Amino acid sequence: MNKLDLVRRIFRTQVKRYIPELSLTFLFIILTSLTTAATAWLLDPAIKEIFENKNMKMLYLIPAAIIITFVIKGFSVYATRIVTIKVGIKIIKNIQTLMAKKFLLADISHITKKHSGKYLSNFTNDTGVLFGVLTGVVVTLFKESITLLALLGLMFYHDWQLSLLAIIMIPIAAISSKNLGKKMGKKVNISLEASDKFMKFLSEIIKGSWLIRIYQKEEEELKKISMIIDEKFKAVRKVEQTRMGAGPIMELISAIAIAVVVFFAGYRSIQGAITLGEFVSFLAALMLAYQPVRALAGINIGIQEGISAAKRIYELIDQKNEIYHDENFPSLKLNNASIEFKNISFSYPDGTQALKNLSAKIEGGTKVGLVGVSGSGKTTFLNLIPRFFHLKNGSIFIDNQNINNINLNSLRKEISLVSQDVILFD
Repeated sequence: MNKLDLVRRIFRTQVKRYIPELSLTFLFIILTSLTTAATAWLLDPAIKEIFENKNMKMLYLIPAAIIITFVIKGFSVYATRIVTIKVGIKIIKNIQTLMAKKFLLADISHITKKHSGKYLSNFTNDTGVLFGVLTGVVVTLFKESITLLALLGLMFYHDWQLSLLAIIMIPIAAISSKNLGKKMGKKVNISLEASDKFMKFLSEIIKGSWLIRIYQKEEEELKKISMIIDEKFKAVRKVEQTRMGAGPIMELISAIAIAVVVFFAGYRSIQGAITLGEFVSFLAALMLAYQPVRALAGINIGIQEGISAAKRIYELIDQKNEIYHDENFPSLKLNNASIEFKNISFSYPDGTQALKNLSAKIEGGTKVGLVGVSGSGKTTFLNLIPRFFHLKNGSIFIDNQNINNINLNSLRKEISLVSQDVILFD
């Protein structure tokens, strides 16, 4: 699945249902953008009416208008964050529920392919990154784009020639953002893999804590986890260094643009083509506009993080099961409860063969013990009866009913298991 298809899928399956709530956010974003532009616009009448025309009425009205503008902007920013966080939490809740459902219904063969720490990382790190993108990056994309358009509109209103000169720098910012985004994608993947490794090791030392102590391996394990933590934070540092790389570039671009505009605006002012109030308002709009430009330059970096996390999430969600819970299959009907294995062979996904051409019959009501060395296939033999693994070669019958052709829930309902693994569920 390419990046565009992944974004479309997230929108179609997760975001689309919340469009009514997000529409409200969009209105608040527009308010934020307009009030930002209004702040710059008010400087023009402030200079003309207060400092040049000595208008006492405007001395009261313009400061009041500035206060009202900032109050509206502050409320709009707050409301935007509240609504987007609420929607973001709902989306991540839906995704985590979907992941949990997929995990609980997944084939055991799929689950055992990966370390438990990898799944913990999917549920925590990956969804956390995606939440940050949905509530931060996406909002920034819309808010800063509309703010930039509003400020550009004000700049063109004051002086279209200076505006054209100023926006030449925007394509340069876009190119630098694209290059940083490519680097970011690779480094984010490395960072997420390092987090996986950390979660795996953490899971191991928690499960094996008593073994570590009885064999006095505390110092050895401490050295291992210290190395893993160092590796993890080196990867995180590289991600953050790449993210911050956009800052100095954008500062330089902004400085050049503002310096050029000040020079030509001063030249035009000397010629009488622009007033002081118009210039101050234009310059304020220009300086405010480069904040959205800087933010948008970093958007591609954030999107790359989200895409990397989403790919890992959907790898889990999209796993195809070989064992299906088909409700249309007939239920198991017990008579003698005899179990017959007919010429079964089984190999694990890594190629390890556990059973080969095995045939056996266990009569109902009898007690049977399986004896053999470790790795001889005893556990596999038992795990095939409740269909924990998909049997491709051979067949298993219970009272002459092929277990592959009966309802899975009805099969497992008739089986009791006393496991060697003791687990206490909260």
